[in-house]
Amino acid sequence: MGLKWIPFIWGFAEATLFFIVPDVGLSVIGREKLGQGIKACFFALLGALLGGAVMYSWGRMNPDAAFQTLEKIPGISQPMIEQAETEIQTRGVSSILQAPLKGRPYKIYATAAGQADISFAGFLLISIPARLLRFLVVTVLTHYALKLVPGHQKARTRLIALGSGWILFYVVYFAKTGW
Repeated sequence: MGLKWIPFIWGFAEATLFFIVPDVGLSVIGREKLGQGIKACFFALLGALLGGAVMYSWGRMNPDAAFQTLEKIPGISQPMIEQAETEIQTRGVSSILQAPLKGRPYKIYATAAGQADISFAGFLLISIPARLLRFLVVTVLTHYALKLVPGHQKARTRLIALGSGWILFYVVYFAKTGW
């Protein structure tokens, strides 16, 4: 399986029911070769858009089942879902751009957009910068931040630092979300 399929599948999975962001894989790919990491961001975006379309459709057809399923995913709570629904209702798709800054998964906003009968085209268009910008920022910043790690000349040292950073991120995130 080629390198492009891993970020595509991960982007799709995280946009639907998986709970680890594609940024983890993207930062691993881009830690040594930034160009490969950036290319992987675009494949993750395509997967995320497809996954977002699935969640949008589910939110439109059966929002109760979709939201009940989302609530069972680690790191997602009923208050988080309610906040996303309120934001979609009051600010429309523009709220999707701010979701990453609030630590709220894209899949919730995709489902809420479908439930709110937001234009599918508008939803997909705003999803491009909402997903791609974060993927690129994390990949590029991680690549350059790893150059600051003591002993960064060794690939293994960079990989250990990267893995430790992601573990710390998820410990804090899950503690914050009450999982």
